[in-house]
Amino acid sequence: MNLDVSHVSYYHTYLVEQVFGYLLKPGVNEKLVATYDDVKGFLKEFEALYRKQYPKTPALDLDRLWTTFMRDLTTKMKVWTKRWLLYRADEMAKDWAAAAILSYAQEALTILEKAQEHQKKHGIAVDKFKPDVVFK
Repeated sequence: MNLDVSHVSYYHTYLVEQVFGYLLKPGVNEKLVATYDDVKGFLKEFEALYRKQYPKTPALDLDRLWTTFMRDLTTKMKVWTKRWLLYRADEMAKDWAAAAILSYAQEALTILEKAQEHQKKHGIAVDKFKPDVVFK
């Protein structure tokens, strides 16, 4: 697993999560609410003017539709974001666990290769030593 890729993945999940943190900032939240209220007020005024011109038209309740739309949209955004963050965090945890196992496996393989190399080099000298030749 590439460490840079894992950092980028983590950073992306952090950015997605921080969208809601950004929306909660006092200045941003106030502007969001003010914009929502402005649109809602505009829709109320528009419907009032429209009903003056076309009095037989049933009430459309555009301001209520706007509220429902915004609530549904942001609720779905929250649900999707939460699910995606949990999914992504689970996937990253699996990848990091696999990377850790591979790291340990690589370390074990390196030790094994060194041991085998050591055995080949130094085992030969042990085999060549003949006590009965040395101690006649």
